[in-house]
Amino acid sequence: MHKLLLLIFLATTSAEFLPNGCPTDFHQHVLLPHETDCTKFYYCNYGNKLLRECPGGLHFDPVLQVFHNVSFYL
Repeated sequence: MHKLLLLIFLATTSAEFLPNGCPTDFHQHVLLPHETDCTKFYYCNYGNKLLRECPGGLHFDPVLQVFHNVSFYL
């Protein structure tokens, strides 16, 4: 019984995001950080990660989900 409950719990908690980091709920609009470049980010569109560049040379802040001027961090 405990193994079954654990299996159900793991299945429901891991099903919220796809392996690429995008949510399984396609109505959620999510931005993901680029692996190495702060001037780029990914936009999740129906489960697909689409690479985008930040507008006007800004940097993407993954915590706040906004774009900042680099001087914001200095």
